[in-house]
Amino acid sequence: MSAEQSTSRAWPLFAAIMKYAKPYKLAFIFSVLLLAADIVYDVGYALVQQLFVDAAERRQMDTLFTLTGVSLAAGIGIILFFTLQFYLRNKVQSLMQRDLSTDVFQQIAALPMPSLLKFHSGDLVSRTTRDVQQANGMVANIVYELTYNIVLFVVAFAYLATINWQLALLVVLSAPLVFAIGRLFDRKLRAYGGQLQKKDAEVRGFLQETMQGLSIVRIFQMEPAVAAEYGEKRTAQNRLQVKNMLHRTSMNQSVYLANQLVMIVCVYFTAYTAIEGTLTAGQVLAFLVLISRVQNPLLSVINTWGNFQQGLGAGERIFALFKSVGGAKRPRIGHAEQAAASEQALHVESAIDDEEGSENEAAVDAEPIVAVREATVALESGEGEQTTLLAGVTMTVRSGEFVAIVGPSGAGKSTLARLCCGLIPPTTGEVKVLGSRLEEQPAAAETLRSISYVPQTPYLFTGTVRDNIGLGVEDATDEEIKWAARAACADSFIEKLDGGYDSVVGERGDTLSGGQRQRITLARALIRRPKLLILDEATSALDTVTETEVMQSVIDALPGITILAVSHRESAIRQADRIVAMEGGKVVEEGSRAELLRLGGVYALLFADPQGLASES
Repeated sequence: MSAEQSTSRAWPLFAAIMKYAKPYKLAFIFSVLLLAADIVYDVGYALVQQLFVDAAERRQMDTLFTLTGVSLAAGIGIILFFTLQFYLRNKVQSLMQRDLSTDVFQQIAALPMPSLLKFHSGDLVSRTTRDVQQANGMVANIVYELTYNIVLFVVAFAYLATINWQLALLVVLSAPLVFAIGRLFDRKLRAYGGQLQKKDAEVRGFLQETMQGLSIVRIFQMEPAVAAEYGEKRTAQNRLQVKNMLHRTSMNQSVYLANQLVMIVCVYFTAYTAIEGTLTAGQVLAFLVLISRVQNPLLSVINTWGNFQQGLGAGERIFALFKSVGGAKRPRIGHAEQAAASEQALHVESAIDDEEGSENEAAVDAEPIVAVREATVALESGEGEQTTLLAGVTMTVRSGEFVAIVGPSGAGKSTLARLCCGLIPPTTGEVKVLGSRLEEQPAAAETLRSISYVPQTPYLFTGTVRDNIGLGVEDATDEEIKWAARAACADSFIEKLDGGYDSVVGERGDTLSGGQRQRITLARALIRRPKLLILDEATSALDTVTETEVMQSVIDALPGITILAVSHRESAIRQADRIVAMEGGKVVEEGSRAELLRLGGVYALLFADPQGLASES
């Protein structure tokens, strides 16, 4: 990539980051203006030195006392301005970083499931934290550092020119050379910036994955292999860091050498001019001080530009995520739903008031609650490989029906369940729930308020049992939480916990058993009183007797509820009105239990044993 191409791509990214300063524009503008205090100090220091030396040389004691008083007063004022500028600058940057990080999180929550599956969770965490921090640093590098150094350079040069314009021109001879050297390193620094962010995300992802699976690592005695792999990843990361540091050091030292050569020449001619009597002692001292005030900004500009290039690498990773979402976002249904989306489960707001629009409800009930027509789902992996999970599936679920989905492993049951609640869009075909297509807004947002989905793997957040159940509805009352727990047959074991509903569960709910986690997750779904409840192996960790009791309790608690349940066991679907059997991503059988047994197909093979689908193996 040429330098021109690099720059043309840089400024749109910088402009996108700068939009986050708009809500805080007054504080932002004031913090930039207060940079003047820094510049006054840096240039004023040279002026004060000149005045003090000249006054001392002329033995002007009154002038010395006056200069001392003025300098002290000015120093106190400048310190106050320094403090205010530092506070405003850091406050604005902190708020901008918060807003950008929040937006990135919301973009991740809005990613369609096929896109989300292409990213490692560690990579997404890295983009939300480290990449945001690096990208936000561009504001400091360009707006504050670059502005400060450019203005300081101009003011110091102007002051130098008032002393001796020929020497002032000589001082700035290093500027073209410094900029030329800096541009030589642009492309590499930017590339290293992006590679370092990617490698950091890879290491974080590996650590996160390993910590979550530490029990497996220990059981299979994989500690040496895992440690070796981690060491290899860190070695690769360190190797890249060293390359980046060498590149930056080479740039900085090249610029420093150019500046020092010019400095030596400038000092020589300054001394020569002083010997001829053209400059006073104070002017010589001021000139020597100002040389650094002219040349140091050039060094700082190059260093700032290097940081800016690395920030661009992080910014590109962030806004690539924004492009992945595109214009079509998932319907936004509140904070609780965004939190629940991170566990790949839908939990929606309270049920539509029974008194609202009975005519509209009757119209909805006249058509299927769920209508899947010739739906195909093909997902693409991060490596670009495409896998067809569903092929031409057609299925309907009527209001108040309990429809079970069964089939061998890999038949597409969970994919169909996710399809029916909008977690996965159809590649081709059509899916309507409550008369609406879930990708269409605003109708889809209303539809999602009437759906609850319980995933195959229960997920609990760190917090109390009460918090986890109440997550499904904003400001849930104690009565609502306990009702949902009873409906999920969870109240009996919750009451026996040391803290009852206020017991704190560990990370991912690891302090509870699998069956307990599943029932709390089910309670979280039921507290919404949904019209459509989608269960994906939601009670698989329970024994068959308890599983049957739980399903009956759900039906009793919400009369007339429509249930779509995926299960490998007959005990979970014993109350089903209709059974859909799948194989190879297709619906191959449909009917009652007796009808499918007589048919002697997939269902009969799975359920012929009285023990149910447990005999699948």
